[in-house]
Amino acid sequence: MKYILLFLCLLSSVACTKLSIGYSLGSRQIKGRIQDSFDFDTKKKRYEIDSTLSEQFDSHKNKVFAEFLDCFENLNLIANQKKISEEDLLKLYDRVKTAQVKNIGLFKESFKKVVFSIEDHELNSFKKYSSDKTNEFRKKLENETRFIEEKQENIEKTIRFFFDDISDDQRKIVQEFVNKNIKFYKNQIEVRKGFFDNFIKLYPDHQKMMELAIGYYSGDQLYRDLDYIKERQAFEKEVAGLILKIWDNSSLKQRKNFFEVLSEIILNLKNEIK
Repeated sequence: MKYILLFLCLLSSVACTKLSIGYSLGSRQIKGRIQDSFDFDTKKKRYEIDSTLSEQFDSHKNKVFAEFLDCFENLNLIANQKKISEEDLLKLYDRVKTAQVKNIGLFKESFKKVVFSIEDHELNSFKKYSSDKTNEFRKKLENETRFIEEKQENIEKTIRFFFDDISDDQRKIVQEFVNKNIKFYKNQIEVRKGFFDNFIKLYPDHQKMMELAIGYYSGDQLYRDLDYIKERQAFEKEVAGLILKIWDNSSLKQRKNFFEVLSEIILNLKNEIK
């Protein structure tokens, strides 16, 4: 879900405007989060990191869009089949994960620039940032009802974008999915905390810190424990089941809107890559 729905939602949110603008805003947001995480203590560091990230975002834009385009074209092929299977969706999921690995790999120099700039000041800032984030996420769990509602709203937002609306039956399907998988959602908080803790422990070995960061954000299973891998695989099948149910319960009007939106996204990506 993290990769398929987030991937679709983020890209589609700028599909009807201009993808290059959305890409620019996304890169700016990433640079802001990096600064928030480490609070680099000199103007020179901040400038050098910002310059490296900006240069990499500019130089790799077409390659990133090409990966996105292939994923959306795969989605289009699957949606045009007479019968969609769980296996089809799991293959799409694998394609999206492959795109993630490739796109993260493009930015290895950015990871290197950021991580090798970390000194005691930046590490202490990151410790505070990671602690604050973990506490923030755990606090959300105190109100489980609202936590579940937020998960439902995120999925429903994607459905409404592609289908233009959502039926009561589809909303019920989403609700059942979230309730069934609430444990997995909660575990994501501890997985993220585990990454934060391991990243901090590796200091000052910047090479290993960089490898961990790249592995974590690319979804490399070498950086996941066996229990989590099994949970993730079970969750992927649940996601495939959710998508199938939503599709099977969609109206002709919803499907028409889906193909119109998808066609526009594909066309815009092709235009940007030219």
